[in-house]
Amino acid sequence: MKLGMLLMAVLAGIGSHSALAQSTDVSGQIQALLNSLGAVPYTHAVSRQVPQTYCHCSPNPSHTCFQVCETRQVNVTSTQTDQVIPTALNIRVIRTSPVQFNPLETTSFPDQLSVDRREFVNCSHVTVQQSITLQVAFQRSASLALSQSITNSTSYQLGFQWKPTDAFTFSGQATLGTSETKGSVDTSGTQMTITRSSQAGASLTSGQAIVALIEVWPITYSQVFHSSAVLDADLSPNDKYHHLSDVVQDESKRTFPITGTISITDASDGRESTYDAPDETTVCTAADQGVKEVKVPASKSLILVKQPDTTTKIEPKRNENR
Repeated sequence: MKLGMLLMAVLAGIGSHSALAQSTDVSGQIQALLNSLGAVPYTHAVSRQVPQTYCHCSPNPSHTCFQVCETRQVNVTSTQTDQVIPTALNIRVIRTSPVQFNPLETTSFPDQLSVDRREFVNCSHVTVQQSITLQVAFQRSASLALSQSITNSTSYQLGFQWKPTDAFTFSGQATLGTSETKGSVDTSGTQMTITRSSQAGASLTSGQAIVALIEVWPITYSQVFHSSAVLDADLSPNDKYHHLSDVVQDESKRTFPITGTISITDASDGRESTYDAPDETTVCTAADQGVKEVKVPASKSLILVKQPDTTTKIEPKRNENR
């Protein structure tokens, strides 16, 4: 019985890291920094209305000037210098640091099994060679989750290469700056639906019954990665500074950490075994000739779920931010 496809929904969640990201509101942080630096001069044009009197001669029969005056409100423009605290506009990521990785963590689930099990009994009176084929289908899964990111800046894509083993190379991408922090793994070029199989022969003596099986379990490879984002911004009009970097020249005050986890769940190599099944020898009838395959009840092929019991650490190779 092929149970591997039944595991797809279970295995898809093994490599997922659903921890809620801790996002820094960089808009609020930067504005608080500007507030702490105090006000700067801002010279700008102001317009105000002032009264102005106009007089003219009104025609009259004596041809003398009969002066008529009226007062109107007119706009007068002048310059004025105020003390203002600049506001950060168009906050953006100008660069990120190369991605660094913690040691690779490999977690094996040997008790969460996908099994193909077949039983045979030799109902003849001679020894028979029986060919046995076993196979289990498995669905790989990959994920990237941010645990520390930034919001309220323009959107920025942090991309990098990840090679957890010699068998895999993936492209990871994390979206920074938006209200919804998210990540993705490009698995193109990698076969995500695989089959672990075994083909062998067994020599069955007369009346002998055997069980042959192949077992496969999930193995998750995951790494925590780290980067940092350097920000800049435009400033509202003032007489001294145009950009955030003009007034906050210390980059460390404009740098924010980025942390996440990237993972893939793969199948173990198939573990094969055979053993005698003396209880099955009674299935032979007088009409049976040669080797008979015994239908395996579903209760004999189970998926067991337990906590991971094997964890190892492997020092990673350094990957540069791309």
